[in-house]
Amino acid sequence: MKGLELHNDRLSAHRKLRFEDKDMHSFQINNNVDLVMESNGSPVNDVSCRRNSEIEIVHPNVLEPISMSNNVEYKTDIVNGLRISDAPETPVMNAFPSQGGTVNEERVSEWLWTLHRIVVDVVRTDSHLEFYEETINLARMSDILAVYAWVDPATGYCQGMSDLLSPFVILFEDNADAFWCFEMLLRRMRENFQMEGPTGVMKQLQALWHILELTDREVFAHLSHIGAESLHFAFRMLLVLFRRELSFNEALCMWE
Repeated sequence: MKGLELHNDRLSAHRKLRFEDKDMHSFQINNNVDLVMESNGSPVNDVSCRRNSEIEIVHPNVLEPISMSNNVEYKTDIVNGLRISDAPETPVMNAFPSQGGTVNEERVSEWLWTLHRIVVDVVRTDSHLEFYEETINLARMSDILAVYAWVDPATGYCQGMSDLLSPFVILFEDNADAFWCFEMLLRRMRENFQMEGPTGVMKQLQALWHILELTDREVFAHLSHIGAESLHFAFRMLLVLFRRELSFNEALCMWE
């Protein structure tokens, strides 16, 4: 009997451990609700006036100087509002010898800035869809983008990723399914978001130019005449796979 009880206790403990581990690594969809609500109500993040903005490199010192503040209280509030299960606790990152303190503070600041940019972009993504009128769905998107930025630091987060993720958040109720579909898509598109060297989009623009030369001489001649050989007008189309040029349903059909 004692052996059976011991076995049952161990089994219960094992199940409890698995349950806790499952919770530990699951996506927490409520983490960013408060911050998303705050961003939704902020004039600088007005969805109606920013939704159709061009994708570009955002200079933090121009748009959001407050986000780079060294104020400790500000950083703490942001960390608490954006805590995700797979990110390390701030004290852990700071619990190193003093000689590495500067490096750790820089890492914290960079991570906070990444989270801030994610939320700012999320509240503007597909804001015309009824699905995103619920703040919890905006929080789901921001959490998934934050997790991706954490597990793929070489790529991190770049503007335009929220447009690629949005369909998966809508189609899949489970955040893990949405994350892995998004991750598989970015495996093919990761070069598009490189910050150094020729990006995948630039290579695609060059290929598009050669295709035009062979298939549509009239358009090719016109673009050459006006000096638009770079095809920069098509940059956003290729970066987010026509998500902003087509309606949601049209984009899904094209993706298929």
